[in-house]
Amino acid sequence: MSIDVQEITKKLSRVDKSGSELDVIVNSIVTQYCKELDDFISKIYSMISDKNIDVPDVDIEYMVLQLPCLMYFLSGKMEDLGLREDVAKGIEKEKYNEILFSAEGKVSEKEGAAQNGSKEEYIVSAICSRAYRKLKARLDYASATLESLKKVLTNRISDKELTRKDVKV
Repeated sequence: MSIDVQEITKKLSRVDKSGSELDVIVNSIVTQYCKELDDFISKIYSMISDKNIDVPDVDIEYMVLQLPCLMYFLSGKMEDLGLREDVAKGIEKEKYNEILFSAEGKVSEKEGAAQNGSKEEYIVSAICSRAYRKLKARLDYASATLESLKKVLTNRISDKELTRKDVKV
């Protein structure tokens, strides 16, 4: 079996180009829905990434209080996007069936025509699906961040209690 590396490279390049164009669309949707959470997580990251800065307890308490609120609002927006994904899938299926039933020829020809004729609807559905998954991943990581912040706060409280007990002894 011989492999045409140039042809594969051309096809990969086409996939990269199309993927990059769709990334722009998906990322604009994600930004529209997730900007506040992204900004807040970026702020948290900038505070904790400098090892020379000890983040004050009051800041961690604020993060622990604020993060669930942002997650709450994002979860509602995710459901809105999920509905759009469902609608996009319905439109895709409707277009596919419309072409399938109106096409002439053998079943395989009809299916080919339906797939080809509904590819834009498929892409719209895929965009909604990818954006939803990106939001879901961000919500999952925000939840993990919240749990980490809670552990840090709990450890600090425990350390203070131990220090107080040591001072009393």
